[in-house]
Amino acid sequence: GKAETPPSIEELVLDLKNHDLFIYFGHGNGGLGQRPTY
Repeated sequence: GKAETPPSIEELVLDLKNHDLFIYFGHGNGGLGQRPTY
């Protein structure tokens, strides 16, 4: 991801398809309206 900007929805979808980042969301509140910070 890019450190200076939050990831776009498209980037998040691609990351979810290409990596096991879904594990990350298990540590948050699961709100789809919020973007995770890296």
